[in-house]
Amino acid sequence: RTLYVAHRVEVPDGKIICGVAHSDFSDAAAVLPEDNDSADLVLAIADGQVSEPLRRGRFRRLPHTVVWSWIRGMFSRKLRIAAFTLIALLVVSSAVHTILVQNVVWYDSLYYTLLTAAGAGDPEVNGSSGWEKIIQTVLMLSGIALVPVVTAAVVDGMVGARLAVTVGGLRDSTSEHVVVVGLGNVGSRVVARLHDLGLPVVAIDQDSSATGVRIANERRIPVILGDATREETLRAARVDSCRALIAVTSDDVKNLETALGARSMTTDLRIVLRLFDGDLAARIQRHFGITASRSVSYLAAPHFARAMVEPGMFDSIPVGRRVLLFADFQIGRGSDLDGAPVSAAHIPGKARVIALAADSDADALWPPPDDRVLTAQDRVVVLATRDGVGRMLARTDRPLGD
Repeated sequence: RTLYVAHRVEVPDGKIICGVAHSDFSDAAAVLPEDNDSADLVLAIADGQVSEPLRRGRFRRLPHTVVWSWIRGMFSRKLRIAAFTLIALLVVSSAVHTILVQNVVWYDSLYYTLLTAAGAGDPEVNGSSGWEKIIQTVLMLSGIALVPVVTAAVVDGMVGARLAVTVGGLRDSTSEHVVVVGLGNVGSRVVARLHDLGLPVVAIDQDSSATGVRIANERRIPVILGDATREETLRAARVDSCRALIAVTSDDVKNLETALGARSMTTDLRIVLRLFDGDLAARIQRHFGITASRSVSYLAAPHFARAMVEPGMFDSIPVGRRVLLFADFQIGRGSDLDGAPVSAAHIPGKARVIALAADSDADALWPPPDDRVLTAQDRVVVLATRDGVGRMLARTDRPLGD
């Protein structure tokens, strides 16, 4: 399950697991209040649908933006520059011809320009002025250059579409997505979490047999096979129109090169970088304008320490200046909670049961009903403070795995 904390007004009632806190943190009972409905910060379950806060803005895309996005995705930057330069020459030549030649209207000049560029015009050497000869020469040279440009555009579009099918490129005008570079153990989990939150994702990896490729294919997430340090790979992933890029390969140098390459393409792009060394990650974040640079080992160390000190603890979330722990307990036979309803297991301000799984149940209940009677060997997942974890340990006899 993918869980996240959000304001109550931002989450449909059917997705709320429990109330977490009052956002003002005005009193000691602000965390895990007794009245579950009074908390305005809630723990919610992600089901793949985007809630409004996860969007950067809802708007209807205008037709010209859709066309431009399609052109930008289908053709390379150099090809677009060449085509627009030739078109600009034709337009300028037509305008100059209209201004300099007397008794000629604009549509006649346009007709003359197109015929000359296509090589179908009949040049008049003796009856033309100097300006007309210059314009005619420019148009004929532009027409000669226009033929290979059109041919290159057709070939580039066909090859790009074929590659999109064979190696996972994007064929539509994808935008406002998250690009994840690296589909190893970390990247595959990041891709799965983002997909569960309903965010559009595009993944990049060089290895078609990487762990996350299968996960991405199961979720129908586009995967581009290529070197993320190369501009054409980032362009194929639509980095110039994405909302964020996350580089989480096991190679620090590659992650940094990818981040800098993406930054050169889009200056305001949000970038999250994975690095092994925590001090290096902090320095790179400060000096290279990276949105967030984190060391996986540095982030994981507190969880290992808590797992050793706090029995049954497997994750944590910060809430204001406090930390709430996720812990897994097994109801011991003859314990205080054996035969008690779920409501009796809640400790206001300390702990709350958010999931329950019995031996005979295939799936856990998220959240369990308050009148559900707990029996020996039931497993409960609890969101609690550190003191709440200790009290739940005493009431359940022993945690799972002890």
